Amino acid sequence: MLFRVVINGDVEIRREWPWDRVSRVKDRLKELGFRWNSEYWSGKVYSVSLIRELKDLLELTSEETERLMRTILVNSSGGVIGVEDLSSLGSIPSDCVLGEEGGLFIISLSCLIRDFIKNDRNYIGSASSFEEYVDRAVDGIRQLLAGKAVVGDLELALKRAREFALANSKLRDLYSRRVEWWTARLGLDSAELHFLSKELYEKLRGLTVPYYITDKEGNLNKRDLRLIRKDDIVRSGDKVMVRFPVFLRDTVRELLVKSGYRVVDLPWSPRQIQVPKDDVKLLPFQERALEAWLRAGKRGTIVVPTGGGKTFIALKALASVRVPTIILVITEELMNQWYERIMKNLGVRAGRLGGGYDDVREVTVAIYNSAVNRIAEISDKFDMAVFDECLPYDALVVTDMGLMPIGEIVERRLPVRVLTHKGRFMRVTNYFKIPLIKRIVRIIHEKGELVVTEDHLILTQGGWKPAIALRSGDTVYFYGKQVPSLRVGSSSTPGPKESLSYNTQLRFFRT
Repeated sequence: MLFRVVINGDVEIRREWPWDRVSRVKDRLKELGFRWNSEYWSGKVYSVSLIRELKDLLELTSEETERLMRTILVNSSGGVIGVEDLSSLGSIPSDCVLGEEGGLFIISLSCLIRDFIKNDRNYIGSASSFEEYVDRAVDGIRQLLAGKAVVGDLELALKRAREFALANSKLRDLYSRRVEWWTARLGLDSAELHFLSKELYEKLRGLTVPYYITDKEGNLNKRDLRLIRKDDIVRSGDKVMVRFPVFLRDTVRELLVKSGYRVVDLPWSPRQIQVPKDDVKLLPFQERALEAWLRAGKRGTIVVPTGGGKTFIALKALASVRVPTIILVITEELMNQWYERIMKNLGVRAGRLGGGYDDVREVTVAIYNSAVNRIAEISDKFDMAVFDECLPYDALVVTDMGLMPIGEIVERRLPVRVLTHKGRFMRVTNYFKIPLIKRIVRIIHEKGELVVTEDHLILTQGGWKPAIALRSGDTVYFYGKQVPSLRVGSSSTPGPKESLSYNTQLRFFRT
């Protein structure tokens, strides 16, 4: 009896079998979804395992089996192609290799997409949607197979595999869970993660800034200050919390993105304070400087010439943003000067930290060393910081090579050591030069002369006075027995060495 079967519309099988054999075979074909059309049985098969069953059921030859295998290289339930050289694909999941017949390896592209969604670490943080993520998987498979000997219609197989993935709710749910797992929530000075890889941990702990210490011989030694300590990385429940200085936020964000995380920026609203009045009037160039700072996100360095009113720009910034602010200065005199100007121009009674004061308020002026000593207590109390200090070109400084204008040191990049307010010589670690538009005062005294800006504070019998307020006959004080000025531009009080007084004359000259 002639028995005919057409599989996948292309492969016809003819057999001469007795009726009892035909009866058994057709019953199984019915179970597999085959139908009788009055001439032959027809049906479709899309898996290697069913082909193997048909091979035994219909006693297929090797040629018939290979022809049938080739018909399933593209199918509607996913996407399948054949490759003759499996080793050319590198390492792919074994369960994505459906089988091998006659030297032809059958690869499920749907399986490769599923494996990508389960295990990818490079793109999970950057995809904006499941569809975009599946498309990235498809592009990766296309690149994997580029230039390889492929049997079947690769683009059609990729299309069908993509359709299968997009319609698969389990894969979509898996994608959503992995997105959440790889999401890092980034605040102003902390990040919340579900996990922290060893590689990222080492990169975070490796963030440092240089600082310098002086040994007993006056040599300057460079050290690296680690910015994120071990106790800044802690586990809180099922999350990992990473704390960092606020200026590191952009760096931490970059590291998270490079490590594959999807970064969600947490909203931050600065705390508001009351500023009773605003009596600060700015010149046009000062207004431009303030506007540039505001456009930059209220961050950055404002550079204007000496005497250009940096203090007033900062006061106007404080009046504009009205947030808890700390102003950092190098001396007690500058701290008190800031304190008075804040009260006069803004009506705010500021706190003071250092120089015998220990009063931290919403607006606080602090000496650097005192702020550093209290850094753990005050680091979260302020939403803005102002850093203050600069010197004019002709300001004389004491170096290990004698008195020298600071401008000459900057211009020539001299490798000198400078005497600090602590009485130690330390090397210059950086150089900055800005234009000068302010009047200069030459103070001539019994032992020589001193050139400073008009508002430079000079210690007199009547206390600290701006240089322009000095009068002939005033008594002024400088450090040391033979040095007319130890720290020109400084407002420090006399040190342990004997203070000398000199009668003065006052002259003006143009620069």
